[in-house]
Amino acid sequence: MQVLESYSEEDTFHFGETMGTEASPGTVITLRGNLGVGKTVFTKGFAVG
Repeated sequence: MQVLESYSEEDTFHFGETMGTEASPGTVITLRGNLGVGKTVFTKGFAVG
């Protein structure tokens, strides 16, 4: 399991974008966290990547 820590919304978006670029079809990614921790921001970046 890989754990990433982000300290800004921009970093979270960039992490998602990078993973979206590097992920292969069929890759499963799970996001866990309380309300407001950045899951949606990460997902938006992933979609761009």
